[in-house]
Amino acid sequence: LHKLVRTIPAGCMLIDAQGRVLDCNASADVALAELGGVLAAERVRLPRPTDQARWRQLISRAHADAVGHAVELASGPRCWRAHCVPVR
Repeated sequence: LHKLVRTIPAGCMLIDAQGRVLDCNASADVALAELGGVLAAERVRLPRPTDQARWRQLISRAHADAVGHAVELASGPRCWRAHCVPVR
């Protein structure tokens, strides 16, 4: 999976059920930076509390019901759409 994550042209992160980022590609790094976010202690940290809460909820829901979910995250005039697809 790690090779696949790095070859996908869109931003992609491999995240476990606890929210730890196991791997990510360069496009994900760029998108995270544009959102003002960082990777800290293997977790995504976003500057807006509402985006952070929605991010955590996205990961939790996707891993709980094994169904893909999406959430929109704001960055000034831009809006980023993150998709979480659970992999077993």
